[in-house]
Order: sequence, then C-alpha cells, then structure tokens
Amino acid sequence: MKIFCVASFKTEIERLKKNNSYLGIESDVIHEFFDKEILLLKKGVRLNGEEETPYIKGRINGSSGYRVYYLLIMKDDAAYLLYIHPKKGAFGVDNLLDKFVKELLIDVGSCIETNQNLFIVKCSENKRSYYLKLFQKKTKKTMKNLPR
Repeated sequence: MKIFCVASFKTEIERLKKNNSYLGIESDVIHEFFDKEILLLKKGVRLNGEEETPYIKGRINGSSGYRVYYLLIMKDDAAYLLYIHPKKGAFGVDNLLDKFVKELLIDVGSCIETNQNLFIVKCSENKRSYYLKLFQKKTKKTMKNLPR
C-alpha cells in the first residue's frame, strides 16, 4: 500500500513532535499505517457514508490518544493522511469543526488532481521513523508538454 500525506498533516505532526507530550507520535503513526492491508484501515468513523473512497476519522492509541483523518482510494491501494490531533495534553482538542473536516477532504482532492502539496510517506528500514518526500507524478513527454 502507498501512503501519502498533505501539507496540513505534515505541518501538524511536525508541530506535535516538538512537544514532549507527543514524543511517541511518529512510532504510533508507523504502527497504525505501515505494513497493513488497506482493508484493515477501513475501521473508524466513515465521514462520507458509503462512498467508494472512504473518508475516515480513526483512533490511534484509543479514546484518549490521537484522531487521524484519512482518505482511502481502494483501487489505487493508497491512503492519504489529512490531519492528526491529540485528544489530551497541551495541544489536545476534543473535536474538529465540521467545516474544517470538509475542507480537508476538498484539499486532498485538489492535491491529488493537481499533484501539488502531496507528500509520499516512507518508513525507515528499522521502522522507527518515517520521512516525507514531495511527490511528483512522472509525466510522459509528449509534443504538448515539450518546451518550445
């Protein structure tokens, strides 16, 4: 399975990692998403009903851990991480505003469509950390996109 993230996820997780309360967030994300079948990620609250591409609010570390918002594109075997927030601690939040949750979905759709502000998430060999690399889809050179 391929795992991607958008800028809002990247920004938030980097902010949280700097706080001592959330030092384990990186390993928690690795444990939750890496080396899993895409069907196992369908757990959580589906925010878009029975749509073909599940938009999910999931839990990491139970009810007092983190909430992570992600989109699954089953046919591409890909997960898109949109946002993460803790329930407890200095940056703890009970729930996100519905408007913000909808904006996340719109944002990821735009990122996928334009291939901008999209990062591929890769795990280190020892599975202790991950790294993000700006994702750029390779395009075939055609007469239309050659420099003139």
